[in-house]
Amino acid sequence: MLLPAKFATFLLLLALVAGQGPGSGLKAAPPHPDDRKNPSTKYLFQANFFEEPSLLNMVELKSNSPPDTLSSYLERFQYNLISSNGFLGMGPNEGRIVHLGRSARQVRSRPVEVLSSPERLQSSAADAFGNPEQMQSRAVDTRVTFEIPEGEPKGTRVGKIPTKPGFTYRFNEAPKEFVLDPKSGEIATNQALDREILTNDRYDLVVLSSQPTYPIEVRIFVTDVNDNSPEFPESSIGISFSESAVAGTRSLLDVATDRDSGKFGVSDNYRIVAGNENNKFRLVVTTNPSGDSSYLHLETTGKLDRETQGVYALNISAQDGGNPPRFGYLQVNVTVLDVNDNPPIFDHSDYIVSLNESAPPGTPVLRVTATDNDLGDNAKVTYYLDDDVVQFGVDPETGAVSTTEPLNCPIQNCQVQKSGAGCPKSCVFTVFARDHGIPRQDGRTYVTVNLLDANDHSPVIKFRYFPPTASFATVDENAGNGSVVAAVSVVDQDEGLNGETTVRILAGNERNHFRLDSTPSFDIVRVSGVLDREEISVYNLTVAATDKGNPPRTATAFLVIHVNDVNDHEPVFEKTEYGAVLSELAPPGTFVAAVAASDEDSGVNAQVHYACLSGNENGWFEVQQDTGLVTTKSALDRELQGTVELNISAMDGGPNPRYMTEERRKKEEKAKIEPEDEDMLMRSSLDRT
Repeated sequence: MLLPAKFATFLLLLALVAGQGPGSGLKAAPPHPDDRKNPSTKYLFQANFFEEPSLLNMVELKSNSPPDTLSSYLERFQYNLISSNGFLGMGPNEGRIVHLGRSARQVRSRPVEVLSSPERLQSSAADAFGNPEQMQSRAVDTRVTFEIPEGEPKGTRVGKIPTKPGFTYRFNEAPKEFVLDPKSGEIATNQALDREILTNDRYDLVVLSSQPTYPIEVRIFVTDVNDNSPEFPESSIGISFSESAVAGTRSLLDVATDRDSGKFGVSDNYRIVAGNENNKFRLVVTTNPSGDSSYLHLETTGKLDRETQGVYALNISAQDGGNPPRFGYLQVNVTVLDVNDNPPIFDHSDYIVSLNESAPPGTPVLRVTATDNDLGDNAKVTYYLDDDVVQFGVDPETGAVSTTEPLNCPIQNCQVQKSGAGCPKSCVFTVFARDHGIPRQDGRTYVTVNLLDANDHSPVIKFRYFPPTASFATVDENAGNGSVVAAVSVVDQDEGLNGETTVRILAGNERNHFRLDSTPSFDIVRVSGVLDREEISVYNLTVAATDKGNPPRTATAFLVIHVNDVNDHEPVFEKTEYGAVLSELAPPGTFVAAVAASDEDSGVNAQVHYACLSGNENGWFEVQQDTGLVTTKSALDRELQGTVELNISAMDGGPNPRYMTEERRKKEEKAKIEPEDEDMLMRSSLDRT
């Protein structure tokens, strides 16, 4: 009995069951008599499929109901799947459903609606309800494979399926990427294809014929082209290295990926293309132990110096294997972390300031400044002074130096300059700057504080005599004009004009036998006339020094000058020969000889001093300077030297001592010593030539 309804709907509950073979029937509960009057009646069928089926499985609609119920009812309709999500197909005149296998793994149990129509196409009941074995044999009537490169434009021909005359063809579930000519079977692209969006690089499609329905499996492989550039996970990253890092220190970078495959994928050809002008970095590619992937490292090539360059912007390229290749880029911002490798440095290596010597405690002196090229605590500076600096203090944070007590600075390494500004009193001390890094580093500078002085000091006169050990000046009575008698130095502790002085002879030089000559450092007393010891043997000169202060200060001192008798005689030895017999075993201190010389001059000019000029290279003998006594000093050795000749000189004690020279051997004593076995006979002869 035909239903007055135009359409009916069937709900199929499909379950994927491992081990359930294809061809299982869909079993449905018989319709209720009232259902045939209801156009919206839904029948529930249930079918089982393999969890991992072959491409096509088929089931047929059948029922346990009598033929005049469900089966006779179903064969009167034309069928169409309303929703199957692409994993089922159904012929319009057949009561069988085809499992296409495309999405079986994603489906566990889902309902499928079947829309039926009473406008049935001609088809026999046998075609619609064949047995399972027959259905299995027709699961795949034809299988074709095509290949097309990705990116081809819309309308590009893919291929042609095998066709039969009079048949029309359609996709079981029309894809948006392809179109099918229903008569010729030509398949063409409906849009440009992108291989990278596919999970397995291909499309699996099913084409169905008109009648009788038979499926054609169409597999279209999309081949890769080099249409993608390598990509890094991020376009820009930041990393850091310590400036104390040794050469070869590495930082791991993310490798690039490429959506293309095979030879078009990323190669290991990474390069630093910009930002590495000083070649401080290089790239190192390593392979993990399994060998299936690579690691990319940024490695230092030498020591980094943050103070020279603290940031590097490296542009790293990744290259694929295409021809021509495509590139991807990564910006690596490298920050060099600071270490405390720089000491504080002052603006000046030394500071010089002037300050009134009467400045009270707390008077500002100057401000010193030090900077540190490091960062953070490594660059934070604290100022301090040595513990022995008590007249000044420094603010530890600002570097401001001030006085802490009344000033009393000494004269620093100064000589009085008659044409200059004198010798100011100065305090010199060191200011230190220490950073807060670990380990801490120090810098230093020197501060000189020159005190501005009032004229509160008188000049001080000092004499230098010749020889320097003398306590008064002496001059020979035959000294020529310009002969030096003494040097006069003046020290004034004041500064500037207050410390500049002039020197003059106030008294004692009535006959102008002496004069003063000035030099930049001192004054010289010289002979300026003829001296006569028998007339004046001692002079007492009054020397005055006056500074240029206002009012000036003057100091005086007395210069005593003794006129010496002229030393015009040389010492003369009294004997010409000396003899002595010595044992080779004579102990040190054994008497050898006593030489004597006399001088016809008087006073110090007549004092004689003896010395051995030569012949005592072995150090065996010793001559007493004042007495002329010759003794042994060490053990004698005849085998070492058979004859010893001593040359002994006599020198007087005058201011200009006279003594025997090689050219004037009048006062030279020659002693020859001829040793015998254990005894040594010394014969001394005094020669005058």
